[in-house]
Amino acid sequence: MTYRSEIDGLRAVAIIAAMLFHFGFALPGGFAGVDMFFVISGYLITRIIRDETLSLNRFRFGRFYLRRVRRLFPSLFFVLCGSLVCGWILFPDDLFQRSSGAGIAAVFSLSNVYFWAEAGYFDASSIVKPFLHTWSLSVEEQYYLVWPSFLVLLLTKTGQRNTAIIVGGVGLLSFAAGQFVFNGGLSMMGWHVEPGPTVFFLTPFRIFEFAIGAGLLCLDGRFTRQWLHEVFCLIGALILLASFFFLHEDMDFPSFNAFLPTIGTALIILGSKARYGYWLLKLPPVTWMGRISYTLYIVHWPLVVFYAFRKAGGLGPIDGVILFVATFVIATVIYYLVEKPLRYDEYGKTSLFGKWQKRAGLTAIILALLPAVAVQAGVLTPDRSAQRKMSGAIRTASATTDNVFCDMLVPGVAKPGLGQTVYTRSSDCRNDAGTRLLTVGNSHEPHGYRLFRNMFIEDVRSGDLAIDFASSHVQNGNECDFHKLDALPFRSSNKPCTRTAGFLNDHAGVAENYDVLVVSALRPLDVGRRYLDYASALQTAQPDIKIIVLGTLVDISPYRCFDLVLAKGENAACLNPDLVVYYNPDEEAQIREAYPALDFFYFDQRQLLCGEGGYPECDIVYQDAPIFRDYHHLIITATPKLIGLAEQEGSVARLRAYLAAG
Repeated sequence: MTYRSEIDGLRAVAIIAAMLFHFGFALPGGFAGVDMFFVISGYLITRIIRDETLSLNRFRFGRFYLRRVRRLFPSLFFVLCGSLVCGWILFPDDLFQRSSGAGIAAVFSLSNVYFWAEAGYFDASSIVKPFLHTWSLSVEEQYYLVWPSFLVLLLTKTGQRNTAIIVGGVGLLSFAAGQFVFNGGLSMMGWHVEPGPTVFFLTPFRIFEFAIGAGLLCLDGRFTRQWLHEVFCLIGALILLASFFFLHEDMDFPSFNAFLPTIGTALIILGSKARYGYWLLKLPPVTWMGRISYTLYIVHWPLVVFYAFRKAGGLGPIDGVILFVATFVIATVIYYLVEKPLRYDEYGKTSLFGKWQKRAGLTAIILALLPAVAVQAGVLTPDRSAQRKMSGAIRTASATTDNVFCDMLVPGVAKPGLGQTVYTRSSDCRNDAGTRLLTVGNSHEPHGYRLFRNMFIEDVRSGDLAIDFASSHVQNGNECDFHKLDALPFRSSNKPCTRTAGFLNDHAGVAENYDVLVVSALRPLDVGRRYLDYASALQTAQPDIKIIVLGTLVDISPYRCFDLVLAKGENAACLNPDLVVYYNPDEEAQIREAYPALDFFYFDQRQLLCGEGGYPECDIVYQDAPIFRDYHHLIITATPKLIGLAEQEGSVARLRAYLAAG
């Protein structure tokens, strides 16, 4: 196949766009560089298969796959091993284990499926997934696995014309399937999946991008005038620029918006006879970047993850420059030391230096493998003192905290909390108390339940007060679609979830069984607003119901509190104001303004822990460990701390007075 240097130039544009996006520079659509790679692969791989099949009347599958393996796996394997060692040094155990699982998935070309399956409410932030970028490699490798057989069969049985029609139909079907998923088609069929991650990660919904590249072969030689090729290049470049600056990661993607980078790339490839349109893409430094673009891609994202994790904060312009330089240096070394020597048979046969490079490449992979194996085998053990402090604080809090969780429908059934063992003692779950509380909420509900149960534990044990756990978020260990609480009743294959939702929708039944509703939800004015809506509707229908709203302390991102403490070695690392997504001293006033008819008691966790100061002034430490582990979920250590502060400040007395009022 004739070498086209401008395609290497296109690869350079794609990788630079992706790197600028990930390094924090102002290129919101830089992620579309990956879609450019898909179009380029669709064009080149289809051309290789077509030319060989038609010229030899057969296709050498073994040779094709051997070349793909030698092209992709040596550098990937080297980076995976090196990243595992970095993860072992820097990450807490759970993040390291996740990274190890993702690395194994990448080796077997399944990381796109791995990250799709992992997506969900409790999914870790992308900035702590060093192998997240390998999803696109897995998509390409799955395409390599299927496309040759499919295309050879079509070419040999139906001819070029019918092959082109079928490939176009497959592309249209792929795109239509993605739109079907985005529009809730799978949910309507009873398959409860997240549409965004499904379409983004899974190969069937990306085939249309490869098909666009493959379709270019139908236009070979159709346009002979050079000025047309110049126009194709110009229009393609303008479309690519538009995609880089107007696309952003909050969009549904790949949808119709994916046609910007894919059509732009296709037009530039189509302009094969352009002289002026290709001058930038054919510059030697640009084509060189294109030749090492694969190595740049697999190196750049782990560097971002580990650099940002160690910094424990956002990336600034200087950080971006450092990462840019480091990526090029490391990728260049890997390209010349590992990838190139192990990729070409003829490399090193004619020079002593080349032979040394081949041996050095194999040695580098072995050296990278040894510490990775030692880490996985447990021979090397990192310092986990911060994790031991957290575990010790949890054990101390557990020894003095009542962990019974009483289900409203099945008394005595324990629900899993966050970061502690939950003990079931059915005799402690009563329904004949003088005052009966019911907690509702999202994933913050267990904390609210535990807090108020322990705050009034003597009343619970004497039979004067009972509190039930009415999770509309998790049932029987499976996620209950609490987002549908505002559209009750609803169908669900999770029967306990359906029963709970049905009970909550019966306002008279709730009022008959309970005197107080506790709303324990993250950010009750936005992501948790459905629970305030429910409380308002319940109190409107049943005016005697009292309402307790548990205020939100903070929401940080993209790092978990515990990760920050581990990275910096000090609890104060968790109090970085640059990472605050939500910290609202005016939350109570805003709730009262939004719900003027709602009569409620606001329990202000933020004021107890932070006073009137900002987030850096908060006291979030118990037994020398943070009281929340991730972005916002308070764990069991927060219970004794908050109760002690509330008793000193008078919140417990005021809450008792509110509950006792007629």
